[in-house]
Amino acid sequence: SEEVMGKNCRFLQKDDREQEAIKKMKQAVIKEETVTVVIRNYSKSGRLVYNEVTISPIFDKNTKKIKYFLGIQKDVTKEQLEVQNSKLQALEEMIRNIAHQWRQPLNCISLNISSLVESFYEKKATKEVVVEVSDEINQSISYLSKTIDDFRKLAKPNSEKYQFDVLETFKNIKDFVEPALQNDGISLELILPEDEIVYFGYENELSQIVLNLIFNSKEAIINNKIENGLIKLQVSKKDSNLEIINSDNGGGVLAEVIDSLFEPYSTTKFNSQGVGLGLYYSKVHLEEYLGGKISFKSINNGAQFTVILPLKN
Repeated sequence: SEEVMGKNCRFLQKDDREQEAIKKMKQAVIKEETVTVVIRNYSKSGRLVYNEVTISPIFDKNTKKIKYFLGIQKDVTKEQLEVQNSKLQALEEMIRNIAHQWRQPLNCISLNISSLVESFYEKKATKEVVVEVSDEINQSISYLSKTIDDFRKLAKPNSEKYQFDVLETFKNIKDFVEPALQNDGISLELILPEDEIVYFGYENELSQIVLNLIFNSKEAIINNKIENGLIKLQVSKKDSNLEIINSDNGGGVLAEVIDSLFEPYSTTKFNSQGVGLGLYYSKVHLEEYLGGKISFKSINNGAQFTVILPLKN
């Protein structure tokens, strides 16, 4: 402890000082506001640790001017490692979706090339045949390119908020996950309102949370060997909030698991029951980045998660 007494806490970040969380802290100091962030620090041995830091301005009662900032710091390394683990699991599911979506167009390209070679040796490769086969190959290549673009868009976190069409976002999510779900015998029913819903926030963060819920339902249906699996994703506007309901017929969640669904390490603890995939990550990001909340309830032979997000942000 004597080694750190009197030192500026910046030495804990070593060369890792270009963190978004540190920038937020600096802005809070300038604006004389309270802020809570998670920053990356490093121990004396160089081990990475995550610390949740809250700084609050303390004002003079008489002059109302700021006297100093009070800082409170706690170790949240275990929780952050769980968040990273959840991200990796979600990323793995997304890659599985891409792998499935690529099988058919790659097979189509292979068949078209074989057909073109055969036509060439049989001297049937007319200009019209070459153009037709080339068009089909190009369509398949365009589809492959689109899946990669969709993946990059969904996987990359947003650095800034912007206004986007919620219904279009959910249509893109369905297009991305539906082929792989159908391959597992699972139907995805997307229920959208007729009226447009515009949201100002982090689109990719929202998409990743919704994907986590879908993947969680998928795991439950597969692990519990449910025939005719069904996932319902309903989007609506309730008062000044965006409401998202993800429900499934995956067999439900055991009573002893419910209280721990959103806790760190519930993913590994209850993975055999098909629950917990990314739920802690979803809760943390909903509360910290989107200002929303998530809740759970058991339904007939299934589970239902409800996400509430304020539209006026």
